[in-house]
Amino acid sequence: MNNLTLVGLLIIFLWLVAYGYYFYVSRKQQDISAEINELRDELDKLDEQPEETTDQG
Repeated sequence: MNNLTLVGLLIIFLWLVAYGYYFYVSRKQQDISAEINELRDELDKLDEQPEETTDQG
């Protein structure tokens, strides 16, 4: 193999790594966003519940 072929293969490899990292981070971001939405829903449910009052004296 000559140097030009090696450079071409290296560039292709680096692009594949970059795309793989992008998809990995994108998937993690979607997971975090879904978890945030679940937590917001739980907080909304807690806000909708009537507050318990305690008689003190």
